[in-house]
Amino acid sequence: PQNSAVHPRQDVSVPATARASVGMPAGSTASALDGSVESALRMAVPGHPGFVLATFANSALEDHLLNFIAHARAAGTAFVVGAVDKAAYSMLLAKDTPVYLTPLAKESYSLDGSNQHASGSWKRFAGMRTGEVKKMVDLGYSVLHTDVDVIWLRD
Repeated sequence: PQNSAVHPRQDVSVPATARASVGMPAGSTASALDGSVESALRMAVPGHPGFVLATFANSALEDHLLNFIAHARAAGTAFVVGAVDKAAYSMLLAKDTPVYLTPLAKESYSLDGSNQHASGSWKRFAGMRTGEVKKMVDLGYSVLHTDVDVIWLRD
């Protein structure tokens, strides 16, 4: 079978005619985002709260993020990205992506070099994700949290 992975540097922008079907209103721009989860959710799901796919990553996972975004857009799935560092936020903001600054990004958090699930920094990251999903649910959204490197084969 063909490899359907998107090259990491491939443009992941969406034509204006396809924006509405993927949760991006025509004419939406990064100026609609202010770094808050609320503004990212409004961009992802215009009109009223509904279903949203949520993921979290830092700029070290740029290739994964771009691949995730391209495939979520191609599938027509509303999604939001919680940026774990300011570099990821800036990069995705420039790509007209529904992105926001997580609490960890606001405090210049970084992993301690270990992605072991027992490490203190990983536990903070995992706890932050749970809290952010709760915020989205409390705002009225139906949220499916997924890691940025998970592959969904069907709904």
